[in-house]
This record gives sequence, C-alpha cells and structure tokens, in this order.
Amino acid sequence: MSASSSSTHGGKCLPWWPSTTGGALAWDGWRSHAILVDEEAVTRWLERQDELPSYPEWVAAVPPALTWTTQRMLRPVRRTIGSSLIAHAHKRLDSNDPVTKVLQLLVWRGSGRGEHLHEEIPGLLLCGMPISKIGAALKDPRATEQHYAGAVRHLLGPDGREKQRLDVARLPRSVRIRLSEAAGTEVPQWAVPLLSA
Repeated sequence: MSASSSSTHGGKCLPWWPSTTGGALAWDGWRSHAILVDEEAVTRWLERQDELPSYPEWVAAVPPALTWTTQRMLRPVRRTIGSSLIAHAHKRLDSNDPVTKVLQLLVWRGSGRGEHLHEEIPGLLLCGMPISKIGAALKDPRATEQHYAGAVRHLLGPDGREKQRLDVARLPRSVRIRLSEAAGTEVPQWAVPLLSA
C-alpha cells in the first residue's frame, strides 16, 4: 500500500489509500478499510460533495501573493497539504509587511466553513507565526470584525495552535477583549478566564 492521502466530507477526515485493487477508504467509526470497487465513481461523488457555497468566499479571501496556487490547494480528493506548499506559501507571503501578512491570513482563516482539508492551509500558515505578531496585527487599526472572526477560529477553535492557552494568555488585554466579543457565545470554557483577565 502506498502513502495515504485524505479528503474531508461532513467534517470528517477520509484517509484514502490507493492500491492495485482500486483503493481503500477509511471512515471514522469503521473497524477496517473499505475496498473500493469503482474508485473513479467514489472520487466523482466525493468531489460533488465538496462543491459547497463556502468555496467562493474562501477563494476570494486567498492573499494576493498566493492566488497562483489556489487551484493546487483545491485539487481533487487525493491530495494532502504538503509541507512544501506551506513553506513556499510562507516565502511568497514574506513580500508583505508582517502585519499585512497576518491580517490577510486571518481573513482567509475566517472564510469558508472549516469543514474541508484545503481550509486548514491558512491555519497552518498562522501556526508558524509567533503569537506576538498575531497580537500586533490584531491591535493594528486596520483589524476589523473579519480579522477577528479568523482569529476566533484560529486561536479559540479545537484545531488551533499547539500552545493555545499560553498563546491566548500572551495576547494584549485589548485584543483578548475584542476576541471575546467576536466569539460571543462560542467562547470555549477553557478560554473564559483568559479572555476576561
């Protein structure tokens, strides 16, 4: 069996293993892999499931320095988010000043529904940035509700940063207050004391 790829459907990751018999599919809750009889039909069906209204918003939010790779990021189901794509995207974004770079990534992170593999790309790019740069961008006068929506998803969401609690605690107080306001009733329990301090 070769290396796996993955797609998402209904918010669940679908690991995908190509094989000489047509491929195998694993889904959360299944005890073993399902051997695919008609891999192409399953691929077409999964691609149709991915045709959601969030795509135009997500594509529109792609930072200008990365529009060249939008189609690569939206490739069909048999793709993974490669570290080379992330590294190259960071280099392309470095043409911006740090605040603009973070603000563009936050808008992008807040777009879409958060249900598809390609929507993880802005979060992966933000994870590679120090929290001090994110805090500085959120303090910038250009930071709007749209930026804070992306910050809520990135900083407070379940798939956020590795040192999520520590990073949130390190944000300037004014940023934590606006972050709490942007999250509204969606503030996770662990973040309540950090955002109100």
